[in-house]
Amino acid sequence: MAGNFNIAVNRAGDHVRLKLNGDFDGSAACELMNLLSKSDLLGASKILVDTDSLKHIHPFGVDVLHHLLSAATARNFPLTFTGKLSARFASK
Repeated sequence: MAGNFNIAVNRAGDHVRLKLNGDFDGSAACELMNLLSKSDLLGASKILVDTDSLKHIHPFGVDVLHHLLSAATARNFPLTFTGKLSARFASK
């Protein structure tokens, strides 16, 4: 578990920006999904996930996130990954 991971949330109207900080691993993926499932984010029309402050991305963390997102397809999260590391989160 990466103990240095956190997520900063900034909401502007129906858009939400999530800034990921630290190391992204399996527990970080779970933390991100738990945040996405919160009722105050469910009504967002766009969720931007900023990757610029990530220090290290563990491939297992990305795999866990893709698995959790596929399991939650009924919710259809309007996610867009942004930043210099966003390509690492692209679906395979």
